[in-house]
Amino acid sequence: MRLITVRATKERRGLSALVLACASSLAHAVESSSNDMLAEADISMTDWQSAEIPVVLTPARLKQPRSETPATVTVLDAELLHRLGVRNLHDAFRLVPGMTVGSVSSNLPSVSYHGTNANEQRRLQVLVDGRSVYNPNLADVDWLNIPVALEDIARIEITRGPNAAAYGANSFLAIVNIITKHPYDTHGTSLSYWDGSNGYNRYHASYGGGGDTLNYRISVNGKQDDGFDRRANGDPFIDSYDLDGFNLSANVQLGPRDNLQVQAGLLNGDHDYHPDTGDGQTSVPESDERDRFASVNWRREVNANHFFQVQAYAHRRIRRQDWTNCNHPILFSDNLSALYAANQRFGSILIGANGATLAEIYANIVSGPGSGLGSAEDDAIARTLIEEMSASDPDAIVCGRINLDIAETRQDIELQDTYTFSDEVRLVSGLSFRKDSFYSETYFNGGDDNYLQRAFFNLEYRPLPDLGFNLGGMAEHDQANGGYFSPRGAMFYHLTPNQTLRLVVSHAVRTPDTYEQSVAWSFVARDLDPPLDGETEARSFLIRSPGGLDNEKIVSREIGYYLNYPEWGLEADIKVFRDNMWDLISAPLQYFSFEPENNLKIEQTGFEVETTYSPSLRDTLRATYAYLDQDEEYTGSVTDFYTAYTSFDVSRLFQIESRMSARHSGSFTWLRRISDRFDAAAAYYLADAIGDYVYERADLTVSYHRRLGRGQMELSAKLEHYLNDDPIMYRDNVLDDRTHLFLSANLKF
Repeated sequence: MRLITVRATKERRGLSALVLACASSLAHAVESSSNDMLAEADISMTDWQSAEIPVVLTPARLKQPRSETPATVTVLDAELLHRLGVRNLHDAFRLVPGMTVGSVSSNLPSVSYHGTNANEQRRLQVLVDGRSVYNPNLADVDWLNIPVALEDIARIEITRGPNAAAYGANSFLAIVNIITKHPYDTHGTSLSYWDGSNGYNRYHASYGGGGDTLNYRISVNGKQDDGFDRRANGDPFIDSYDLDGFNLSANVQLGPRDNLQVQAGLLNGDHDYHPDTGDGQTSVPESDERDRFASVNWRREVNANHFFQVQAYAHRRIRRQDWTNCNHPILFSDNLSALYAANQRFGSILIGANGATLAEIYANIVSGPGSGLGSAEDDAIARTLIEEMSASDPDAIVCGRINLDIAETRQDIELQDTYTFSDEVRLVSGLSFRKDSFYSETYFNGGDDNYLQRAFFNLEYRPLPDLGFNLGGMAEHDQANGGYFSPRGAMFYHLTPNQTLRLVVSHAVRTPDTYEQSVAWSFVARDLDPPLDGETEARSFLIRSPGGLDNEKIVSREIGYYLNYPEWGLEADIKVFRDNMWDLISAPLQYFSFEPENNLKIEQTGFEVETTYSPSLRDTLRATYAYLDQDEEYTGSVTDFYTAYTSFDVSRLFQIESRMSARHSGSFTWLRRISDRFDAAAAYYLADAIGDYVYERADLTVSYHRRLGRGQMELSAKLEHYLNDDPIMYRDNVLDDRTHLFLSANLKF
C-alpha cells in the first residue's frame, strides 16, 4: 500500500536616485536616518539641471557618490514609488535590474537577485533602518510582514552583489536597505487609502511634529488582499491576508554633538494558506502572525573628522498556524519512529513506497539477501513495520490538530566608528554582538539560542583625484557554524568627470540556518478522533537534519561603467559580472525526506543596464535590462536515493535553483508631468521565465492633485494589465481577470 504522508513545508510566510538626487543638509545636525550611516547625511530630490552625482550610503557604510561605490547600487526613492502607484513593497523590486519577484505557498511573495531557490529565498539580506529582518532560523524574508509601511519609506538602496564585507553572512547575492523618512521631514498629518481588484485595500495615517530638539512621527497602516482567484483545477484559491501595523519614529538632539533616534513598531494579522488535501489537511491552515521591534541609535560627533554610533535593537516574530489533519494511524507507529531514529533514509523509503516496492523489500529481508538499505538491526525494525502496515486497515483514518508554530527573537548591538584621516583616506570599522533565539515544538522539538560576534572595516583610499580603492572585510563567529571571513576589494577610475570605470571582487558566505542544520521535526496531534490506544494526543515520527553542513560560498567579479551628465538629464550604470557559487545547500527539505547537503555548484554570468533620461522638466524615462546565463553542476552523493525513491533527481534540483533565474528581465517607465494638477506614469515589466511561465505586465497610473488651503489632496487611478494568460510562477496561481483597477486618495495637512 502507498501511504498518504504529511508533506508540510516550511512556514514562509526617484524619481529614483537615477533621477539625479544630491546630498542636502537638514537643520540642526539631525539629518540622520536610522540606517548605519544615515546619521551622516540625508539624500533628497533636487532640480535635475543642477544635480550632482547621487550619493548612496549602503555599500561601504560610508556616504559616497554613486560613481565611487565598491558595488553596483540601485536607488528607488519615495517619489518614484509613489508616482508609479507601487502597491506592495515586494513589487518595487521589479524596477531593479537582475531582480525577480514571484509568488509561492499561497500568495507569499518571493524576491530574488539572480534567482536560486524560490520557496525559501535565503540568499538575500534585507535591512530596515539598519535592522536585519532576515529570519535566521527558517532562512527567509517574510515580505508581507516587514513592519514598515510604504508611505513611511524615504528610499530603498539595493546593493546588487555580495556585501558580506559590510553586513555579514547572508548578504550573499545582494542586500536591500529600506530607509524610512526622517521625522523632521514628516510634520503634519497624512491620510491615504487604496481600494481595488481582488479584495485589495490599504490604509495609512500618520502624524508628525516637533521642534529644535525633538521630532517624531506616529503612523498606523493596514493591508488586505484576497490573493489568487483559483487553482489550475478550477477550485477557489483560499490565500487571503489581513495585516495591521503601528510605527513610532523619534529623533532627539541631545546636544550639539549628540543625536538619539528611537523607533518601535508592530504588525499583526492573519494569512490563509490553501489546504492541501493530498497532505490530509481538512481545514484552512490560517496563520496568526505577529511582529514587533524596538531600536535605539545614539550618534556622537567627536569632531569634524570623527564620529561613532551605537545601535541596539530587538525583533520578535511569532507565527501560530494550526489545522486539522486526517491521515493513516501508521504515521504515529512506534515502529516507524524507531526506524526513523535508526535509519532516517530507510524510513523515508518505506513511508513513500507503493505496495509492490514494500513487498519486494519485505521478501529480501525475510529470505535474503536483505534490504540493502541498512543494517541487520534496521532490517528487523523494517520487517516489523511492514508487517504492521500490512495488517492495518488501508482505509483507517485518524484526525487531529497539528501546527507549524514558531517564535523567534533577535537582539543585536553594534558599535560603528568613522574616521576621516585626510582627503585621501577614510575608515569605517565596528564590532557587533547578536543573540538569536527560537522555540518551536514542531520544527525543533523545543528551543535554543545562537550567539554571533562580528568585527568589520572598510578603508577608502584615494591616491589620485581620479583613482580610488576600497578594501573591506568582516570576520564573524557564531555558535552554530564557527568562524569565517568575507573580504571585498574594489577600484574606481574616473575616465572623465562624467564617466567612471569600476572593478569589484567580493567573497561572501551564507551560513546554514537552524532549520537546515538542526531541525528536529515532528507533529504533535491533539484531540485525536478516534483516539489511538485510548490516547487523544500522539507524536509522529521525528525527522532530524544530518547536520555538519558547511557554509555556502560565492566569489563575485564585476566590471561597471557609470555615466552621469546632469545637464543632459542622463544617467546610466552598466555592469558585467561573473558569480561562482559552490557548496550550495540544495536538497528536499520536506517532512517525509529531509537530507540537506552542500551539493550544488552554480556559475552565473551576464550583464545589467540601468538608465534614466530626463529630456525635459516634465518627462523622465527609466529603463532596466538584465541578461543572465546560469550553469549548474551537481556535487552531491545521494543521486540514486532521489531517483529511485522520491523522483527527486539532479535535474529537479537544477529546476528548483532556476525557478527565478530569468534569462531576460527588465522594466521601462515613463513619468509625465501633464500639468500643475495632473501626473501620469506608464510602466512595463518583463521576466521571461519565472517558474514555468512568462511574467509580462503593463501599468498606467494617473494622478490629480491640488491645494486645499494649507493642505494638499491627491486622487489616483491605476490599471494593471497582464499581457498574457500565464499563471504567476506556478500553475495554481491563477487570476481570472487580466486587467485590475485600483483607486487611491491621499490628504496631507
